[in-house]
Amino acid sequence: NIITTPQITNLDFFGFIDSFIAERKNAINPSTGKKYSDSLTKHYTVTLNKIQEFIKKKRIKKFDFDSVTLDFYFDFMEFLKKQNYSANYIGCQIKILKVFMSAGRERGLHNNTDYIKKRFQKTSEVTDQIYLSVEELEQLETLDLSNNKRLENVRDLLILGAWTGLRFSDFHDISANDIKLNSPDGDIIEIRTQKTGKTVVIPIFP
Repeated sequence: NIITTPQITNLDFFGFIDSFIAERKNAINPSTGKKYSDSLTKHYTVTLNKIQEFIKKKRIKKFDFDSVTLDFYFDFMEFLKKQNYSANYIGCQIKILKVFMSAGRERGLHNNTDYIKKRFQKTSEVTDQIYLSVEELEQLETLDLSNNKRLENVRDLLILGAWTGLRFSDFHDISANDIKLNSPDGDIIEIRTQKTGKTVVIPIFP
């Protein structure tokens, strides 16, 4: 199973990112052995759009790899803050921008190192984790939604997600083969997660 990566050379900043995103849509993540998730390539596209939006707003005529300086970093951060995005969202955009820059440097497209400086960092903040109590989950479980099949299915998926702690992409695809009854560990769900490629074992509650 040899995976080859197309050679991307002689591209400008945006040409490279377009090619990079297109490449990721069909590429295999070497750490998981699976395709990169569609959500990841969507995140890449969002970041690309935000950079282009910034450049248009600032009326920058020419933008390339060498334009990603510390000054750009602080201006771009301020631009995103004015749109009332959270620190975690802004941090995600910076993280992906650093991915673009790192990939471009690996391909020999630039020698800019500003993006790896200590001050060029992704932001983050502690957020309140909202969760449902057992009593609230039981209220949802006993709620009569028999007159609306769609809402009934959505409710059942929400309950399943809450009790398993799985991402939607994982609990949405649970099959009978993933359910192990009377195993040495008791009744469990054993599933390989899409994002990490790791197998998780979840006890089945009554």
